[in-house]
Amino acid sequence: MSARLRQALPWVLVLAGLLSAQARRAGSETTATTVATGPMIVPYLVRYPEAAARALLESRGFSVAAQVRRQADRRVQAGSVVGTDPPAGATVSDGHPVVLIVSSGSRGIEVPLVVGQQLVDARRYLLSLGFTVVSMPVRSAQPLGTVIEQDPLGGTLRPVPGRIVLRISGRPTAGGELPLPGPVTPGPSSGQGPGSGPAPPGSTVPPTTVPPTTVPQTTTSTTLPAGLPAGPAANLTWQLRRL
Repeated sequence: MSARLRQALPWVLVLAGLLSAQARRAGSETTATTVATGPMIVPYLVRYPEAAARALLESRGFSVAAQVRRQADRRVQAGSVVGTDPPAGATVSDGHPVVLIVSSGSRGIEVPLVVGQQLVDARRYLLSLGFTVVSMPVRSAQPLGTVIEQDPLGGTLRPVPGRIVLRISGRPTAGGELPLPGPVTPGPSSGQGPGSGPAPPGSTVPPTTVPPTTVPQTTTSTTLPAGLPAGPAANLTWQLRRL
């Protein structure tokens, strides 16, 4: 070993010790930052993928429950976080588990109850939620255009877009019934002229004139034998002779 190397060796050892000490100090600071102690505030994780939310909580020293809670949500895609328990902003103590609430996708939304509303208002509200609306008029004493029945019922979960059938009242009369069809006017095949039918009260019906029937008369001619004079007397004489 040369003399120059023997002189540099102590300085190399000192430098190696300093670097080792600095590395140990940096590792202890990182551990202290990662594993925090004392109360901690739950971060906001809505729409984070489940794996990313779990990694973020663990990196900040939270204890994350192994089992997640599934919940249907039409606003957040399946597999993403819709909330936490305790909720975001809550303070938890060291070691308190945080449960992730993850979306399982949309099972549909709750159909609102629109019975008793006017068709215009009910249709506008259902269309704003993404439903398709089919209306069917029925006989009812309710005011015109009132929704008297719906299918599916209010409170039912229905996928969007989904079909909602509304049965609405028709035009009622004063007695609460729909107007019935008027009398049928017979055509030429019924033997009456167009427009004939029951006469309105108080009107005068003209008498029907039946044309006289002419009965054809049959004339019987009798041929007299030659030599007899013609006339009623000769005809009678000839008839008597035949008897």
